[in-house]
Amino acid sequence: MCGQFNEQIARYSVECLNRLAPQPAERTVLVVGTRIVAPLEARGVAIAASFPMPSSLAGITPMVQELLLYLEAWRSQEQIGRIVLLYNQPRSNTACEPHLHHLFPLDRAWLDHLQQERWHSRTLPTFTMDWTQLLAALIRQYFLGASTFGRNTQSDSK
Repeated sequence: MCGQFNEQIARYSVECLNRLAPQPAERTVLVVGTRIVAPLEARGVAIAASFPMPSSLAGITPMVQELLLYLEAWRSQEQIGRIVLLYNQPRSNTACEPHLHHLFPLDRAWLDHLQQERWHSRTLPTFTMDWTQLLAALIRQYFLGASTFGRNTQSDSK
């Protein structure tokens, strides 16, 4: 039942990876869902890490938190400059469409759009903590929000 679902995202992922990082040595691939590993490996994609899908709704947040820690370690230790999310997005009750979402670096157009939006309070936000800790916390929150696919930022669909 998941075969076509996995084949569709595997094909799309390989197309995107070849476009974004033509040399396999330039890629570090993390996969969520064990059933997608074989279709990707059959297409020559080396999987650096894989995580099982959560078995319940309650398992989603802990898994996303674990992924965030993993991504942050990769980003800092391996000097990864770009992180993209490839996923199947529901189009209807019976169909999905593959999508690409740029997580890092932050989309400049999205940041510019945020800067132009009207602030909905009389009080501007302030902070007292170290700005590097604040930025790290905001980026973690950004990744957590992006992982729910609820925010409309730069994306590329097939």
